[in-house]
Amino acid sequence: MPFNFSRMSHEEVLDFLSCNKRKTFKFWYDQVCFVVPNDVKIGGQIHYVARFLTAFSLKSAPLGVYFPTLPRLMIAYRSLMSDVDFASNPKKMEIAACSALLLGGFYFHDTAASYNLADIEKTGRSLFMKSAVGRRKKVLVEMGKNFRAWQNLLAYLNWHLHEEKFLINVPRPIGPLIKITGG
Repeated sequence: MPFNFSRMSHEEVLDFLSCNKRKTFKFWYDQVCFVVPNDVKIGGQIHYVARFLTAFSLKSAPLGVYFPTLPRLMIAYRSLMSDVDFASNPKKMEIAACSALLLGGFYFHDTAASYNLADIEKTGRSLFMKSAVGRRKKVLVEMGKNFRAWQNLLAYLNWHLHEEKFLINVPRPIGPLIKITGG
């Protein structure tokens, strides 16, 4: 069950999320655990998904944790894909794979208007497989194999967070598309 924010004030929730990486990770881990069905064979990848959601959402900001905007994520994804040293750097491929997963999953409906989701899925799956080196090799290969399932779960996570009022939309040109809040 996700962390219970109902007994905390709005300021306490913002403090909880912005004070450190561990608490932000706990928030994402609880939310991902909530949306992943018990009978699905991807439980070993929950920790990895929560880690990359934490990494993408941490930003020094006085009022909480911000998730990347769709335009910024698209720009970062395009710049990674056009980098000439990209193919020789597993870390860049892993970041691009996670970006592809967020674009095709968390931002599913917005991305569908600008991109072919089948291409994003194919590219993301391939990037996870190619970046699978070192101690995270097993989880990266599994992420590649289960890319479509994670896309669907992240799209559901976006919906769930909006329903629970943890996410709010703000004007696109001015600030982040999504800001994690408590109320």
